[in-house]
Amino acid sequence: MMRMELDGCDIMPINKVNYTDVWGVYESNREYLQSWELGKVVEVDDILETFTRLPDGYDASKQVFVGIWRNGEPVAICDLLPQLDGDDNLWLSEIIVHQDEKGKGFGKSIVQAIVAAAQQADFARITLGCSKSKALFLAKNGL
Repeated sequence: MMRMELDGCDIMPINKVNYTDVWGVYESNREYLQSWELGKVVEVDDILETFTRLPDGYDASKQVFVGIWRNGEPVAICDLLPQLDGDDNLWLSEIIVHQDEKGKGFGKSIVQAIVAAAQQADFARITLGCSKSKALFLAKNGL
């Protein structure tokens, strides 16, 4: 398993084994869960179902769906789809930061790490697939 560091945190893939570990990040953002509009109360199993539902024809092995942990606790989630809409494009599908971490610059650090990784991997552009308020935050922080 690949492990990288970000502000003293571990970044690890979210998969069928550990997806329930990041539920606290979702729960701390109830307004985000309500925006899913699934027609029901969002539960932990909806995480895996939602993030494994990929665009038709997209190679699932390219998806980068990761959790970010600090001191063993999940503090953020990030979903990236490299090469969606072209080999030079990185699609930023989602960043969710635990409510307790908001306002501390942590989200900005995540955005900066994504931009740096995209540049290092020679992506010419990053496309945002997110809400208007999140797009404003990302634009303010370098995307």
